[in-house]
Amino acid sequence: MIKNTLFLLTILSFGFSQTTLYGLDGWYNINAVATAGGAGAIPNSESVRINPAGIAMLSKQIQLNLIKYPAGISAQSVVFVTALNNSNIGIGLRHLSYGNFISINEDGIENGTYTAGDTWLSAAWARNNKNI
Repeated sequence: MIKNTLFLLTILSFGFSQTTLYGLDGWYNINAVATAGGAGAIPNSESVRINPAGIAMLSKQIQLNLIKYPAGISAQSVVFVTALNNSNIGIGLRHLSYGNFISINEDGIENGTYTAGDTWLSAAWARNNKNI
């Protein structure tokens, strides 16, 4: 049953995937900001996005992050890592808000404001191989 489910999820992810948007490569986690983007080499909650094999060594955890950048840009993330049988699974939800913008029509008249952002849901599964 698990093999069929994983196979189906893999096929669906390939079928509905797209190339990475540059906005989604932003730093959503304080670990990434503190290491200037080099957090992928150290197993932490950001491993769900950068290096999924890193979650194999993590304990159960929930991490909430809010990073405010200049010009009203902000990044929020929630990452949950837990054990599942002999492996770990990590689920992350990230949102990058680009701020507020003024909406102007073709005649130069303001129509109000709008916001823009990207939201990203990711999951990773890893198992620590004790044979190596």
